[in-house]
Amino acid sequence: MRTAGRRSAHLDVPIIVVLGAPNDDQGNLLPVAAGRAQTALLQHRQDPSARLLLTGGFGAHFNNTARPHFEYVEDYLRSRGVPGSAILGRLHTVNTIEDAEKSAQLLRRYVGPLQLRVVSSDFHLARARLLFERAFGEHAALDMIAAPSGLPPDELARALKHESEAIARLAAPESATGRPHTP
Repeated sequence: MRTAGRRSAHLDVPIIVVLGAPNDDQGNLLPVAAGRAQTALLQHRQDPSARLLLTGGFGAHFNNTARPHFEYVEDYLRSRGVPGSAILGRLHTVNTIEDAEKSAQLLRRYVGPLQLRVVSSDFHLARARLLFERAFGEHAALDMIAAPSGLPPDELARALKHESEAIARLAAPESATGRPHTP
């Protein structure tokens, strides 16, 4: 009988964690999400033994459809030859904090340091790294993979400003809940 929280298995292959991003109201991946999905596809083609962990659920800022965002990413990957057996998990998340925390919760059952390849947009890597390092600590070797955002210069400038502000909030003293202020 397994006890809760006990690590019981080895996972000696890389895990490609694909962070959620916006899709339109028909489920089409918008440029940021498409860049992440394409980058994950290329990573998997370079190492077909790698397993994929897909994040993203529902949210007014990224997905208003009846299906979770990760399903659209999975459809994209599967339509390009990634087998269903390569999908290690699918996580309903609404932000990067949840991406990191829920990934860590799911992967705690594995023994030894994990090899994580976190795929996110070029402008988002610093914050994603900070959050994944906090969530995994020494339990994972992180490789941050930059996906092209495809954003025009003015939108990219806004995204970079948002990231800078979010990182500053994460560095701020903890809130009354004991958690960093949510970006």
